[in-house]
Amino acid sequence: MKCITAVTIGKLIEAHMEHDEEKFLSYANFIAEAYEESGEERSAKIIRSKISGENKKQSEVTLDTLDFLKEVYKTTIHRGVNDTVVYTHDKPRLEESLIVWEMEMGGGTLRVTSDGGKEWLDFSRNRGQA
Repeated sequence: MKCITAVTIGKLIEAHMEHDEEKFLSYANFIAEAYEESGEERSAKIIRSKISGENKKQSEVTLDTLDFLKEVYKTTIHRGVNDTVVYTHDKPRLEESLIVWEMEMGGGTLRVTSDGGKEWLDFSRNRGQA
């Protein structure tokens, strides 16, 4: 049985950030298949409709497209000029969420956790650079 993890979501986001449509669609299809295997046909159908022709008409897939993965919530924190962090999470309250995507809008930092923030996977554009 296929399992959707933070790594799966992270790889999906990474493919988006690299503008790799083939890899993005591969991960999105994997996620749809995982939903189908678990009996969540409605979620799988939503994903399949999002990755069909209607998304190919868009010039760029945005992080908002990832909302179809499950019911998600967003928290935006403005820390100053050009310093905004957007959290996309799986529970109504950020503090209670297990799956959290953290994106710093100014610096291109993107991290994902599936354990409420104990461990993070870094999918930043600038990772590995000093």
